[in-house]
Amino acid sequence: METNQYEELSEVLELTENQKLRLYIYQERQNKNIKQDNKDATQSTEEKREKRQKILDIKDDVTRQNAIAKNIELFN
Repeated sequence: METNQYEELSEVLELTENQKLRLYIYQERQNKNIKQDNKDATQSTEEKREKRQKILDIKDDVTRQNAIAKNIELFN
């Protein structure tokens, strides 16, 4: 939810200052978690891409094919 949605919700529900503070803290925590999840997903994608590239850079065909077979999920 956006900040203004939380503010509207707190007004409609006639929350006390303590409840508003808790709602605000909850909102901040949710936003932080969403940002962290997005960051983790980006890092995970980048790590997979780097690992896939290292495997593809292997010069020996047999070794490269074995590495691809062991890490097939990187190539799907």
